[in-house]
Amino acid sequence: MPPPPKHRISTNSENDFPARPASASSARGQTLDEGVFTAPGKVYVFNLSGVDIDSLSLNGGSAGKVPAWVTQGNDPFVSTVLAVPRTLNASQGRGTFFAGSNAVLVNTIQGVFSCTIQIDNSVTPMNESLALYLLLTQFIFLRNSGVKIGEGPLNTVSRTAQRSLKSPGDAPASEERNQQDADR
Repeated sequence: MPPPPKHRISTNSENDFPARPASASSARGQTLDEGVFTAPGKVYVFNLSGVDIDSLSLNGGSAGKVPAWVTQGNDPFVSTVLAVPRTLNASQGRGTFFAGSNAVLVNTIQGVFSCTIQIDNSVTPMNESLALYLLLTQFIFLRNSGVKIGEGPLNTVSRTAQRSLKSPGDAPASEERNQQDADR
């Protein structure tokens, strides 16, 4: 019996590319000099945290949700993956990655975070799939060969109220704040 998959892959079906476009000049593909169509790659977005990404927004459009890691059999940290289409330019659809500067918003229960992902088609051709690893505080962007092409922080846009990690017998948070104020 084959081993279980190490990643769950989901796609946003309204953004999925057809196997072949209606014509070789389709905006969703790339035509080579010989007129042969090559399908564009995807950016596989991996959630490497225990926190659900409730909404992943790319360039002002929704790309979908990326659940937190799961446990599969003996594997305690199986990341989930969202396959996001690549397009040639921004006019070809929000919620996709395109050549140039991509605005990324990551919405979680802990807050909204942002980063900018640069894609240079002279370095990563349209038909190459890429990997974007999202952690709670940073991102790592890789070519399909494993070569790092970007990394940086996830910047805080807004924070939601943080849950208390206190034991049940601890004083309520309001009492703790009052005590801190009294100590000042």
